[in-house]
Amino acid sequence: MTNPDPRPTCKLSLTDARRPSFFLVGAPRCGTTALFRWLGQHPGLFLSSQKECHYFAHDIPGFRAIHKETDYLNLFRDAKADQFVGEASVMYLCSACAIDEILKFSPQARLLVTLRNPIEIVQSWHEQLLVTGQEDVTDLWAAWRLRHQRREGKSLPRHCMDPMIPQYEHIARLGEQVESLLSKVDRSRVMFLQYDELRADPGGAYRRVLEWLGVPDDGFDRFEVVNRNRQPVSPFAQRVWSRNPTIRKLRGLTRRALGEARYAAVRDAVIPRLSHTKPRTGLDPALRSEMEACFKHDVEQLSDLLSSDFRPWLKQAA
Repeated sequence: MTNPDPRPTCKLSLTDARRPSFFLVGAPRCGTTALFRWLGQHPGLFLSSQKECHYFAHDIPGFRAIHKETDYLNLFRDAKADQFVGEASVMYLCSACAIDEILKFSPQARLLVTLRNPIEIVQSWHEQLLVTGQEDVTDLWAAWRLRHQRREGKSLPRHCMDPMIPQYEHIARLGEQVESLLSKVDRSRVMFLQYDELRADPGGAYRRVLEWLGVPDDGFDRFEVVNRNRQPVSPFAQRVWSRNPTIRKLRGLTRRALGEARYAAVRDAVIPRLSHTKPRTGLDPALRSEMEACFKHDVEQLSDLLSSDFRPWLKQAA
């Protein structure tokens, strides 16, 4: 996929140096965690070790980990004056207000978007919500069929952090979201990457992002797979870790005591113990056909917007 003007001008004053100027805005389950980690180790970049702060997504309050601008800016206080500063919150793309809020905060912001087959997004997102205890309907077809009720605030999972979370169709409508994004931001300040590119050639994708940001290649070559498909060892333990108010408060205190980097290391050690990898099962052919019909227009819309043919997605969903 081509991206215009790979080196947009970006000169930060000392006043702006510690304010984020680029944002990885989504979509969820599209390789954003891997990309966030790869970019975060580059010496010329500073990404907050807290991914998913969702500060600008005011319409998804259950996802917002940061509510005050002072707390938000504190995430970047350790950035050096010569580093480009960024953050990653994957629900920004599907939020109705986040892009507008980002542009108020940083009018020349650059936005990085990862794209994936919408059917794969739905399947992966459902599995992720089961792992985090935010979905109580284990059968994907049944959960998919609830999407219209849930958009009206009905039949929501008991432990769901926000009503937006189980909106499978809405979250995967990338054409609709990209159209909204490009109506607000000049195309030269947006880069699109396909999930398939990240998987097939992670080094090439990484270097293209660096070129687009205007920072030199650091020779990084350890492109490990992260966020493999998982299922919880104990759904109850997973819910306690994710949703229990006391545990969440202790996690906040631990984060402040350890600092972002050390807290991230502890978190990354704990979470894998609550779940284990699981091979992804194939979709029921009838469900796949239903999803293909649902996303057909949206995929065509995305193809037209980006002058790239994404229509084969609808015939290759696993």
